[in-house]
Amino acid sequence: MRIVITRKFMMYFLLAILIMVGMMNVSFSAGSLEVTALTDKSYYWLREIVNVHGNVTYNSEPVHEGLAAIEIGRTPSTTLSLRSVPVGAVPSESWGVEILSLVPCDAGGNLKNNFKRGDCAYFMVTVRNNRMFPNEVLITISIYDNDTIPLKFTSVKTTIDPEETFAFMPGLWIDDWASPGDALVYANVLTDWPRNGGYPYSPEKQATFGITEVDESVYGQGFLETTLQAPNGTFEASLRLSPEPPPGHYFVYVTAYSQGRSGFTATAFMVNSTYPGSPPPRASFVYEPPKPNYGMEIEFDASSSTAEGYGDSITSYAWDFGDLLNGTGKIVRHTYSDEGNYTVVLNVTDSEGLWNTTSRIIRVKTIHDVAVISIQCLDMIYSDWSVTISAIIKNKGNTPETFNVTAYYNNSVIEVLTISQLSAFEELTVTFTWDTAGIIIPANYTVKIEADMIPDDVNITNNNLIYEPILARLLGDVYYDRHIDIYDVVRVTRIYNATSTEPRWDPQADLRPDGQINIYDVVKVTGIYGLEY
Repeated sequence: MRIVITRKFMMYFLLAILIMVGMMNVSFSAGSLEVTALTDKSYYWLREIVNVHGNVTYNSEPVHEGLAAIEIGRTPSTTLSLRSVPVGAVPSESWGVEILSLVPCDAGGNLKNNFKRGDCAYFMVTVRNNRMFPNEVLITISIYDNDTIPLKFTSVKTTIDPEETFAFMPGLWIDDWASPGDALVYANVLTDWPRNGGYPYSPEKQATFGITEVDESVYGQGFLETTLQAPNGTFEASLRLSPEPPPGHYFVYVTAYSQGRSGFTATAFMVNSTYPGSPPPRASFVYEPPKPNYGMEIEFDASSSTAEGYGDSITSYAWDFGDLLNGTGKIVRHTYSDEGNYTVVLNVTDSEGLWNTTSRIIRVKTIHDVAVISIQCLDMIYSDWSVTISAIIKNKGNTPETFNVTAYYNNSVIEVLTISQLSAFEELTVTFTWDTAGIIIPANYTVKIEADMIPDDVNITNNNLIYEPILARLLGDVYYDRHIDIYDVVRVTRIYNATSTEPRWDPQADLRPDGQINIYDVVKVTGIYGLEY
C-alpha cells in the first residue's frame, strides 16, 4: 500500500505540534538568551559574603522580564544553595507549574514560626501542575540564617499529574552556630538542575521563620534582602560563607528564562584554606531555663561556639559564673543561691591555642506568671446537654503556684477548679463540664476561662481567654433548621453504633453524650419528632 503525504496534511501535522508545544509553555523563538555571570571576587575566606551577579540579553538587548536560577555547589554534583531571582522584573504570565505555598511547620504539618538552634525545622511546600499533561519537576528548599549563611539544602524530583498538586515536607536541622533572629526559607521549582541546563518553571517562594535561643533573644547582623526587581537585563544574589567552609573550588551555574527562551553559563570561585592572621574561635552560649530562679539548676550550653576554620576545633571551655564559682566543659550546670544579676563569662580555646571570650548577664529572680494558653470546645451545642470544655493552663513563672481557674458561659459560672503546686514552666490540661439545662435557645454563647490573679503576677493580661461564638439549639435538632424531622433522624441513624474514636464520628449525633451512637440517641430525636421551636 502506498501512502501519500500531501502538503495539506503536513500543514495540519505541524499545526498540531505547535499547539501541543504551546501548551507546554515552550517557544520556537529563534535563538537563545546570552547569559554572563561573575562573582565579586575570585577567592573568599570564612564568613565572607559571596555576591553573584550578571547580565541576560537577547539579540544584544537587555531582557526586561525574566528569571535566573543560581546554583552554587562544592562539587559539580553537590549543591550548597539554589535561588531563583528576577532578571529585570518578574515575568507577568500564567505559570504552567507554580508553587502555591511555603509554610514552616512541625513534624505534623502544623504551622510553627520559631525553631531553636539544634532543632529540626520542617517546611511544607505545595506545587501545582496547571497543565493538561504530566510534568517532571525538581523542587528545592534552601534555608538561610540571619547572617545570610545557607544552613541546609534539600531537593526532590517527581512527576506531577495534570492539574494535581504535590506536597514536599522535609525536616532540616538548624546548626548550633546559626545566627538567631529572622531567617528565610526559599522554595523553587525547576525543569532540572541548573548544572544540567534546567530553568525555573515559576518565581521562587520565600517565607520567614525565627531561629531562637532558649531565651528567644535575637542577635545577628541583619538579613540582606534580595530585591523583587532588578535593573533590566541584570540579576544578583548573595550569601555568606559559614564559619567552617570546606576549602577549594566552588561552582556557580546560572540559567535564565524569558518568554520561552533560556540560556546557560557557569563560573567558579575559590575558598581559601587559611585565613589572614589565623582567626580565633568565636565564643557563644545559651542557657536554660531562660528565666531562672535562685535554687534552680541552670544549664549553660556552649555548642554554638565555633572554631572559625575548616578542620579546626575547640579544645577547652572555661566558665566563670559570676558568683566566685567556675566550671569547665561544653555543657555545664550551675545553681545560684541568691537573687541578683550575674555576669557569666565563657572562654574557649581552639586547637591552635587561640582563644576568645563572651559574656552574658543572667538575671536570677523569682517570677510569678500564670496563663490560660488555649480553650477547646464544640462550636455547636444543645440545651439540656453536657458540654466538655478543655483548657491548657501554664505556669510561665519560675516557682510553683497554687490558684483557682474558673469557667464561665457569658457571665455565669460553670465550674471552679483548684490547681495545686503547678511546677515552674509546666502546662496542665483541665476539663470543665457545662450543664446547659435551662439556657435560652437558639442563641450564641461565649465561654471564658480565667485564672485567679496571684500575688506579684507580672502579666495579668494572659490570665483569661475567650472562646466564641458557640451556637446553642434544641436537643435533637441535629440538622439545625429549628424543626425536628427526618433529616435529624437520618443524621443519627446513619452512624448507628459509631464511637468517638472512629473517623465517621459526629459529636452532634451523640444526643446523650456518652461517646457512642446507640438506641438512647435515636429515642431522643424520635421522641420529639415534628417539634418546631
